[in-house]
Amino acid sequence: MVVLDKFPLNSNGKIDRKQLPIPSSLSSEPINSVAIDDTPISELEEKIHKLWCSVLQLNSVPRHANCFALGGSSLSLIQFFNYYQFHFAPDMQLNVLDFFISPTIGDHAQLLLSCKTKTKIIWSPLHLTQGVASFAQNRLWMDEQVRFHESNHEQVSVFNELLIYKLTSLTSLSIDRLRHALKLIVTKHVILRTAVIFDQERLIQKILPISPEHYEIQVTYVTNELNIKKIFL
Repeated sequence: MVVLDKFPLNSNGKIDRKQLPIPSSLSSEPINSVAIDDTPISELEEKIHKLWCSVLQLNSVPRHANCFALGGSSLSLIQFFNYYQFHFAPDMQLNVLDFFISPTIGDHAQLLLSCKTKTKIIWSPLHLTQGVASFAQNRLWMDEQVRFHESNHEQVSVFNELLIYKLTSLTSLSIDRLRHALKLIVTKHVILRTAVIFDQERLIQKILPISPEHYEIQVTYVTNELNIKKIFL
């Protein structure tokens, strides 16, 4: 324990940790001369010891030394924990609080050896095809009804985007394969075949069954740029 008349402050008025004096028990000399019975006793402890020395910037760390007494912080413990999860126990269930309560190399090694395998939760699809519309869908639907609905009851598809893609091939372009690719996309991404319907005083979203009516491919043969422009007009 080091007694100070006052804490060194930085320009923000907070305690400047870098200006704090190093306690005599944490000087480089005692840390480097670790007792023989306090050195790592297993391969796992050796790996943890190497990690601690790297993060805490020390040459050696006693296996029973408290991380916080060595100048470590909660951020240091989080670094240790993340490293453990990735390198030592990727399939194990770890609790970061346990490593905070017992912040020594020996305790961490024991925690890693005693951790349990993660329980894999397999989520089953609900296969829902209809539900209440989201807030975003309600907002877009209302905006479209108020601002972009014609007096003759013809709805303007204001949120539809017109995109043109140019596909090239060294040999030939297969229309059947293109149609099959579009079908796979529409099958996988149900939002592409989700309709918003006003039913019984509420707005619902309904996933439509897969049908060729969702899209169609019209094949037009052109010979010059003028024919191409006519298609887009």
